[in-house]
Amino acid sequence: MDLDVRFWVLNQGAKQAQGTGRVVNMSSGGVLFTSANPVPPGRSMELSISWPVQLNPKCGLRFVARGVVVRCEDGRIAVRIRQYEFRTESAVSTGPTKSSC
Repeated sequence: MDLDVRFWVLNQGAKQAQGTGRVVNMSSGGVLFTSANPVPPGRSMELSISWPVQLNPKCGLRFVARGVVVRCEDGRIAVRIRQYEFRTESAVSTGPTKSSC
């Protein structure tokens, strides 16, 4: 997979730090991505990934997940997914929304 990922390190549910990267692979249980920003194992994260399939010609999708870092080495971060959802994103928008397109 070659998808953009934005992430936020969480501290008691609040967004504390952020970074970007590229997805290497993902499954129903986790995501492995590259990043220049190391995050220690055990930290909670929120990920936002641009999904490769659109809902319709005017409405893109983002995969938004929360999980915990299980490994961080050689510029790669592995996150175990605890919960996720798909959010809509308009073609002119720069971020996910919960409104319909």
